[in-house]
Amino acid sequence: MNKLITVALGAGLALMLTSCGNGGPDGETSASAQKPSSVPPGERTPIALNTGEELFNHYCLQCHGDGEGKPGANMLEQKHGKEKRLIKGRDDLPAIYIKTVIRDGLLEMAPFRFTEISDEQLDLVADYVRSPN
Repeated sequence: MNKLITVALGAGLALMLTSCGNGGPDGETSASAQKPSSVPPGERTPIALNTGEELFNHYCLQCHGDGEGKPGANMLEQKHGKEKRLIKGRDDLPAIYIKTVIRDGLLEMAPFRFTEISDEQLDLVADYVRSPN
């Protein structure tokens, strides 16, 4: 019985993960980001994201921003109340928790691989999230 529940939960989680892309503010989703590029690898320019704010806006804002249709913010509000809906400015979240959730994922949130966001960038995002609004 436990194995059946685990399989059902895993299937449900997989379906929910597809709703929260790793896209940026320009609407690019993880699916569109995975399309093959017509630019040869040696000629590609990596996205320059040098601050916690730039990283947060690129990777997190789609789900954790303010406003309608933000699944991460909606779930946090349902579980923890309206005052904890947004993660920006939440100094009650330890930096190690933020970095672990980003790296490993949690519930509907997909994990971010080392090739997507470096450990140094994780530090920047955690510092930005914990900083006052």
